[in-house]
Parts: sequence; structure tokens; C-alpha cells
Amino acid sequence: MWKWIKILYHEVAQETALKDSYRITLVPSSDGISVCGKLFNREYVRGFYYACKAQFDNFWEELNDYFYMPTVVDIAGLILRNRDVLFREPKRGIDEYLENDSFLQMIPVKYREIVLPKLRRDTNKMTAALKNKVAVAIDELTVPLMWMIHFAVGYPYRYPELQLLAFAGPQRNVYVDDTTRRIQLYTDYNKNGSSEPRLKTLDGLTSDYLFYFVTVLRQMQICALGNSYDAFKNDPWMDVVGFEDPDQEQTETLRG
Repeated sequence: MWKWIKILYHEVAQETALKDSYRITLVPSSDGISVCGKLFNREYVRGFYYACKAQFDNFWEELNDYFYMPTVVDIAGLILRNRDVLFREPKRGIDEYLENDSFLQMIPVKYREIVLPKLRRDTNKMTAALKNKVAVAIDELTVPLMWMIHFAVGYPYRYPELQLLAFAGPQRNVYVDDTTRRIQLYTDYNKNGSSEPRLKTLDGLTSDYLFYFVTVLRQMQICALGNSYDAFKNDPWMDVVGFEDPDQEQTETLRG
């Protein structure tokens, strides 16, 4: 990824010979370029990435105030890197793909109990207001996650493709490489005009975060949205005790 950014920045800097209005200059001492006085280099990209990670973690902390949340490290260790969980499957555009396959179907039932968080006892019940907090917090953290993926997946990967990260169905584009245990994203976009399918592999840290989003956070959000995601109502991952009745008195639990 950095190699491509470095090449691109050098090419952009060379354009200043033709278009002075861009005010782009090469800064060899910092291995970057200056655009209208702002420096873009390796440290800038790294800082941006970890700032996005910090934003994601802050939203996770908000959810952890109400739920006993498994951590990203927990889920990566217990499922993603667990060799007892197999992720060997056909991939869209690469193999003979079955459109009804789901990313979640690869995870054995016995591991699902550890995936979805439990409501904290002092929270008492799953109110409509709390369901809204869950839906909004997870919606907000998808923005920094998108940027993490954009920096991690490498060139070329377009913004429209980042808006559609599907873990099931005919447009599915999220997979796990069974050997490396890293997330792979399917794309058929290429700047040369061809539509040759390819799989873009994320780094380990970003893979952990996207895997967590799909298996934990996305399921929480779908549960919280309720009828807004009626199409998912028969998915066993979505069963939630007490979500249907905000006034239910018993302590409620999210379960897989």
C-alpha cells in the first residue's frame, strides 16, 4: 500500500511543472509531498489510520457501558485464528459460488454463544432508547472502519465498493483466507478497464476489526433495528431475548 502511495505522490509532484496552481511540492527529507503547505507522508497515513482505530474503540467503549462486550482480540483469538474453525469455501467470481452462502455459516454453532454480548445487570432492560443507542453507535463507527479498510486493502479499491461490504447473498464480497486468517475483499474493478475478479487481502489488525464488525457489531445493530431488518428475522444469529418488548422486567441477554 505504501509503495503505491509513494509512487502516486511522486507522480503528482511532477505535475507541478505543468500546473503550478496546484502548489504541490516534493519533500524528499520526509519522503512525502506538500499540498498547499500540508505535508502528506508515511507518518501522516499511519497517524490517520490509528486515529480512525481510536474512534472505533471509543464507540466500542460506549457500547461496553451497557453490555458485556467481547473485545476485538477475544473474537480474533477464539474464532478468526482458531484452526478448528474452517474458512475453506468457494468465492464469488473466483470459484463456483453458491449465492445463498453466508460468511456466518462458516462459524460452528458452539462458538456463537461467545459472539453476541450480554446486557449488563445494572442496565436492567433493553429499552427503545438503548436500542437506538446501539444502532447509532454502530452506524457511527462504520465510518472510521471504512477508512481503516481503505488504507489497509491497497490499490485499487474504490469508495463505492467500501460502501457495500456484504457477508452474505449474491453481492457477497467478504471472505476469510483459511491459510492466513486474514479478510479478503472481492472486487472486479481495475483502472485498465477490465473486470477481472480479484481478492484484496487486508492486514492482520484491520482483518480483526472487520471480522469483529461482521460477527458482533453488525448482528447487534440488526437486532436493535428490529423490523427495519425484517428480511433477517429468520437468521438464528439474530435471536434476541427481550428485544421485542422494551418494558420486559427480566435481565435481557443477546444470544447467538
